[in-house]
Amino acid sequence: MPAKSGMGIGHADAIACLQKVFAKNHTGFGVDSTDQNIDPGNLQYGEITYQGMQPLYSALELGQGDVFYDLGCGVGKLVLYVALRGDAARSVGLEVGQRRFLLAEGARCSLDEELDSLKKAGKSQSPATEYKFMLADISRHRYLDPTVAVLTNLCMDMGVQSRTVNCLLRCPSFRRLVSITPLLHSRLKLVRSVLVSCTWAKISAWQVYDVLPPQEPLARSFLTTPTVVKRCTSASALKRPPGE
Repeated sequence: MPAKSGMGIGHADAIACLQKVFAKNHTGFGVDSTDQNIDPGNLQYGEITYQGMQPLYSALELGQGDVFYDLGCGVGKLVLYVALRGDAARSVGLEVGQRRFLLAEGARCSLDEELDSLKKAGKSQSPATEYKFMLADISRHRYLDPTVAVLTNLCMDMGVQSRTVNCLLRCPSFRRLVSITPLLHSRLKLVRSVLVSCTWAKISAWQVYDVLPPQEPLARSFLTTPTVVKRCTSASALKRPPGE
């Protein structure tokens, strides 16, 4: 695991900052709302609660030089939380839904203002982690630099899920993937499950995978090359020599 930068803030301070930022925008995300019967069309659906961020963040094992991606980032709480903790180099959120993306962008602007205000007052410094959001199709985006990612695949089409994973695996530095539902791929090794509090369930088991290197083809050798045996089938070859 990469070394921690130690330039961010702790869990409690990060949560307090996020609650203030989201409450400022009157989005309804200033406090957690957990309901197993929540309508999937509700913007609260599919979000990690503030309580669930600490165990998930620990499972990511972020350190210096890491670039974190939240694929299907919703309103952006986890992306901004990772930024405030300050261990990674960058924190990026991709969201396909325009309404959620706009809420994430609003939260980003509010966080910029909050951090700038605290810095001017001498109460805090800006996090070492850069952060941004993109409105994009996660299954067709060209990923260049992720090392750690969260895939919010709770309601994801299998084709979209497969294309997204394959796009991520093309990145040579990609080393860890966390998903809500299990993934099957020869290069993904399940290392643990982590219990995360979410808006659609009080506790949900998320899957943590290490990314294995690509398999190289086996070298050809006399042990693997089939031997061709020629058979004599002519009548003359079957005749015994005279005198036998």
